[in-house]
Amino acid sequence: SFIIFSVASMSIGILTSILNFIKGRRDYKKEKRNRIEKYNNYIENKKEEIIESRKSEKNILDDIYYSFDREYQMVKDFSGDLFDRSEADDDFLQVRIGIGALPAKRVIEYQQKEALEITDELSELPQQISQEFKYINQVPVVCDFAKSNSIGIIGTEKVCYDFMKNIMLD
Repeated sequence: SFIIFSVASMSIGILTSILNFIKGRRDYKKEKRNRIEKYNNYIENKKEEIIESRKSEKNILDDIYYSFDREYQMVKDFSGDLFDRSEADDDFLQVRIGIGALPAKRVIEYQQKEALEITDELSELPQQISQEFKYINQVPVVCDFAKSNSIGIIGTEKVCYDFMKNIMLD
């Protein structure tokens, strides 16, 4: 009877260990799925915030540095906006020379991950997002004439002429 009791106790112990192991694995997988889902939702929300911020920054730059067509229309209409800049302005003598990609003014800050041997794809997402949104595309590129001693223009005669018209208009 003692042997039967020992075998039964040992069987219950083994069965309990196996069931706890299976439950632990199931709980771990569920927690991992929840973590990934929550973090991905968080990242998507942050991406939307960043995209809105970049759109706002682009709109502000477009409002400050007029396109050639807009300036031409302002001159044609003799708009009061022609005289909205003075020497005291930070953007005085900053001339729009085209459109391109510029580094965003609002830098994405995130905590650098420590060098671990364990790789976690979620921990690399902030750096990837920072690189993805580092630049704003299709924004006015300006040259600060106030800080430049001399400026050279290189190109065909037509390109140089059009560029000079844009500078004179600006």
